[in-house]
Amino acid sequence: MYWSLAFTEHESRKRELRQEFRYHKTKKDGPVEELNEAQALLREAAEFVRQHDFGVPTPTAQDLSSKVLELLWWLNQYYNRHGNHRCIVFVEQRQTARLLNYIFGHIGGPHLRGDVLIGSGSYADEQHISLRSQILTVTKFRQGELNCLFATSVAEEGLDIPQCNLVVRFDLYRTMIGYVQSRGRARHQNSKYLHMVEQDNSSHKALLCNARNAETVMKGFCEGLSGDRVLNELDSDVATYLDAEEEYRTYIDPETGAKLTYRSSLSVLAHFVASLPAPNQEVCLQATYVMSHVDLRHDRSEIGHRGFQCEVILPECSPIISAIGQPRRRKAIAKCSAAFEMCLKLRENDFLDANLLPIYTKQLPAMRNAQLAISEKKKDLYPMRVKPDFWQIGYDTIPKCLYLTVVDVDAGLERPHQPLGLLTRVPFPQLPKFPIYLKDDRPSNVISIPLKNHLQVTNEDLGRFTTFFLQIFEDIFAKLYEHDVLKMSYWIVPIRHDKISSITQLSKPEDVIDLKQVFHFCEEREQRWTPEMDTEELVSKYIVDRGDGGRRFYSIAIEPELKPEDPVPSTAPAYKYSKDILDYSVSLWKKQRELHDPLWDRSQPVMKVEKIPFRRNLLAKVETGETGIKGGNIAYICPEPFRVSTLSVPFVAMCYIFPAVIHRFEDYLVSLEACKVLQLNVGPGLALEALTKDSENSDEHGEEKINFKSGMGPNYERLEFMGDCFLKMATSISTFVLQPDENEFEFHVRRMLMLCNKNLFNTALKLNLVDYIRTESFSRRLWYPKLRLLRGKGMKNTGNDAIKHRLGDKSIADVCEAFIGAAFMEHNKQGIWDPKHWDEAVKAVTVLVNSEDHEMRRFSDYYAKYVKPKYQVAKATANQQDLAEKVEKKHPYHFQYPRLLRSAFIHPSQAFMWENIPNYQRLEFLGDALLDQAFIMYLFYRYPGKDPAWLTEHKMPMVSNKFLGAVCVKVGFHQHIRQNNAMLSSQIRDYVNEVTEAEREANGAVDYWSTVSEPPKCLADVVEAYVAAMFVDSEFDFSVVQKFFDMHLKPFFLDMSIYDSFANNHPTTRLSKLLQINFGCREWRMATHTQKSILPGDKDKVLAMIMIHNKVHFHGVAVSGRYARVKASHAALEKLDGLPEFEYRRTYGCDCEEDLVCGDAQGLDTEEALI
Repeated sequence: MYWSLAFTEHESRKRELRQEFRYHKTKKDGPVEELNEAQALLREAAEFVRQHDFGVPTPTAQDLSSKVLELLWWLNQYYNRHGNHRCIVFVEQRQTARLLNYIFGHIGGPHLRGDVLIGSGSYADEQHISLRSQILTVTKFRQGELNCLFATSVAEEGLDIPQCNLVVRFDLYRTMIGYVQSRGRARHQNSKYLHMVEQDNSSHKALLCNARNAETVMKGFCEGLSGDRVLNELDSDVATYLDAEEEYRTYIDPETGAKLTYRSSLSVLAHFVASLPAPNQEVCLQATYVMSHVDLRHDRSEIGHRGFQCEVILPECSPIISAIGQPRRRKAIAKCSAAFEMCLKLRENDFLDANLLPIYTKQLPAMRNAQLAISEKKKDLYPMRVKPDFWQIGYDTIPKCLYLTVVDVDAGLERPHQPLGLLTRVPFPQLPKFPIYLKDDRPSNVISIPLKNHLQVTNEDLGRFTTFFLQIFEDIFAKLYEHDVLKMSYWIVPIRHDKISSITQLSKPEDVIDLKQVFHFCEEREQRWTPEMDTEELVSKYIVDRGDGGRRFYSIAIEPELKPEDPVPSTAPAYKYSKDILDYSVSLWKKQRELHDPLWDRSQPVMKVEKIPFRRNLLAKVETGETGIKGGNIAYICPEPFRVSTLSVPFVAMCYIFPAVIHRFEDYLVSLEACKVLQLNVGPGLALEALTKDSENSDEHGEEKINFKSGMGPNYERLEFMGDCFLKMATSISTFVLQPDENEFEFHVRRMLMLCNKNLFNTALKLNLVDYIRTESFSRRLWYPKLRLLRGKGMKNTGNDAIKHRLGDKSIADVCEAFIGAAFMEHNKQGIWDPKHWDEAVKAVTVLVNSEDHEMRRFSDYYAKYVKPKYQVAKATANQQDLAEKVEKKHPYHFQYPRLLRSAFIHPSQAFMWENIPNYQRLEFLGDALLDQAFIMYLFYRYPGKDPAWLTEHKMPMVSNKFLGAVCVKVGFHQHIRQNNAMLSSQIRDYVNEVTEAEREANGAVDYWSTVSEPPKCLADVVEAYVAAMFVDSEFDFSVVQKFFDMHLKPFFLDMSIYDSFANNHPTTRLSKLLQINFGCREWRMATHTQKSILPGDKDKVLAMIMIHNKVHFHGVAVSGRYARVKASHAALEKLDGLPEFEYRRTYGCDCEEDLVCGDAQGLDTEEALI
């Protein structure tokens, strides 16, 4: 195999040239035939090699050396189960790299994906290795398309792959530099660096010892450098100047006496910067000092005319970004002056304490979400409003007129039905349709039509309607109420069949009510069977059992072949009395049965009837416990013991759905009353949805529902998702408008105080919003009217029993967000933006955040409160105008204020004094919220059936820095960023090359950006800042945001299915896959435990533990189980990610499967190993 690579046409030609060179060098006068003969032999050998079939390499000593077999064993430990590891094998020669790649292409297994990385000046298979091909190889290695590189020294420096966790020196280094640089390629925290040292080879051992000794010497040299050779130290001349401290300003803290001087300000500021919470643990935070020349003629403290003024710029995560020092004659003194001014600012804003020490450990927790959040598990009992106040209007009075609402179902019932009418004391609101579910789970929508014309009524009419209503409740629902017109909340009446198709809101009530049936039923409530009765009069009747309120029947036909004393058919529903059909028909108790038994007519007919199932909650599909609903209801009875009702059977069928109908009607009315409390114009459908909590964990999206209550309709989850987004946008705009002098850090704190769950929860309690939240599904005992019960179940109840429900604090806050979402959805028009459409949502935010930082009532109020800063309205320079023209070519929006656009492209590392324009951080804060709103609106309307868990997962790629960074490059915004950081410039350049190449290779695939490395955050920030700049420049016109989304962002997300797996980067998900798939471990689990606090006022802590083979190895503590699990997962991933399977099994005692690895790996606990 080696020979096939060694005798390629190119290598053969090189060998012939070398042979000729040696001949002319050593045998200048020798015969030329000797050279020709030697070259002929080389050509013959090359031809022989080309013709020979070497076959496919096998992992045996016959084909491979012991060194290659040892390398194979180690690579198998990493790649035997999956291909998530990254490995670099260093060799000395290009041919060796190509040969190893060829060999392991055959024997490396299905998970090893290798390639070579060699110098750009070489040739491989007669093809030039270009710089572009090198970049492509490295990009594929970074993305995971390749996971093993066989490389020469070209990969020893400049290759930064954080996932690389195995580096093998197949050929040893020759110098200490090569050793240190190649070892630096192992960037992963669980990485290994393997030296392949030949046994008993003294030169190999000497190389290793020399390299390590040289490294030790180099470290000692660096640590021993004198002070004058250390960067950022003040030179002796400057120190001399600073010795005279009286010439420069000082600050003495009045509390402690701590003294700040020019000399100490540098170290104080350096300590402060080091304490900042870094966005990335690998980032070393430091202050940046920007120097500029100034004229000192007007400064009396300095001699001369030329001097320096310095601006210090702190990292983006600092609460204060920049400060400008006083002009000084020397650069170093100007630098001290800037540091001094910054320290004063930090002290004034309490970011330095009285001892001039950073106070982040004391202040930040008070402003973190954990302190402003509320417990997920804390629950309290609150009163729940069962009946709406609507029924109290006109209560206890005699009405002069009534208002009719016609109730019908659009898909019918199991049998023919007659619509019913609901008579109320005041006009009934228009309510949305909603489904009921028949016994075959078929939905049929309930439709209500409130008539605008009223019905004049007399006392006689009211008495008749009340009698009709009460007799319906006695016959159908076995409830006998007191006849009292004053206490009636509503009345039920039948609607004429012949008027159903023509009923409109303008119809007259007296024309559509079936008054004939009302009068007839009031005059003749029932029929009694007598021997003289025609049997046909018993067909299609509603049959009522006098003694058993649970037995009601629809008569079907007369069965002439059956007699009262015949046995009860086996198919009939079971009953406690079943000696014969007559006995089955009587529900009297023992003594009464004995008294009446001789009196029954044994010649009476037998009726075939359908027993009406005892089902009330038609708002839900038939549940498992509801037996006898879907069949087996045909019975046979005698008519004499029963009452034959004169109500029409179609109207009775409609009355049986009335409990479900009135329950939902009352829920709608309660939700409208909640809207009145909040002073919001929201329809009953969305209002009820915002108030509905149908399980104990409705707020935990994607989790299995606990104690789910069916039939409550849509819960608040989706509206809460939308409301949360609008709340973020609204509070971001108000913060941006009202606080023009604050920085981004203060913006976040101020916004957080408004939108945090704790604030929403407290507001809900003040408004008594908890009373209106719906947590109960249909209840058999709560739907009845509030009348005095004379007979029936619940007769001892007063009707005024308080109903309480248990609500979690977070659920109450979620309802607030859901109401904001409802206000938005009620008035927003998809595809058409009008600020008036968002007025109600803005008003909802104002009501529910209850903060002086958001008092807007209309969307137009935001711009009315905005005061244009001086930098925005100042005259633009030619350079700033030029930027506006260039950017307008990339996105068709013309800026009125080019300086506002410039601000969107200024990185925090750029000094403010260069253009007197602030950096993009404030705009980025606003743009982030605006883009979130555009993204969520797109998902919400495009996928109306998706739950919040799906929406959240698929929002992640849209709002990620990874995506927005790629957009920045695609649009070309990265070319205009103004920054003063050499490292950032290099990062941007590398990312642009990578993402551009990825897009070119994607062949039109829009998700190419997800395969590249993370971009510098400033790229995403610039996109968000640009969007905010357009929004502000256009006088707060959201349509410019929508247009930018449609043009540049939406095309990436026309098919959201390609991003289904994007959310799998959640730490708990990653840990689960790592343990189960990568390590094949089944004996692990995660558990949580709540630790009660023993300190008064202190919060309980939740401990999450990760057990592997019955031993706790990792844990995390937080204020909630959600965050504790994330912390524990992070702790586990930090130790486990990158480990090979054999090492995991050895360390954690895992024997879940048969051990697939061989060999002894003992003694390799260190980062480096000898093999």
